[in-house]
Amino acid sequence: MKLFADDTNLFMSGIDKSELCTSCNISLESLNRWLVANRLSMNLDKTYIMVFPSTKRRHSVSLHGNSFTKVRFCRYLGLHIDDDLKWKTHIEYIYNKLMNFVGIFFFIKFEIYCLTEYCNLSTSLYGIEMYANTYPSYLH
Repeated sequence: MKLFADDTNLFMSGIDKSELCTSCNISLESLNRWLVANRLSMNLDKTYIMVFPSTKRRHSVSLHGNSFTKVRFCRYLGLHIDDDLKWKTHIEYIYNKLMNFVGIFFFIKFEIYCLTEYCNLSTSLYGIEMYANTYPSYLH
């Protein structure tokens, strides 16, 4: 389990996916009991599952009869993670964010350009150790 502010993430691994789903259901039930005991609640509308590597097979993970949606990508601590770990979604996000400023760079003076460039460069470099291990074509 990884906690950050009000974000709780449960990471599990296993070889047999059926056993993994069962283990995940048990862990979610345990987490929910702890939340209820501490007068907190799990937002079921914001609770998703992701399976690595991706698979077309449906996985049943639920809590009190509420099944969780399996997603292809999610956001975790500022990184957009896809279920194939190819980082295409995150790279597209960074690319689009930087492209918003290209037109501005054309019209501004050097001093402002340097400040803006620094801010956007730091955004694009955040987590690069993770996503820069993707295909060279994606980085291009």
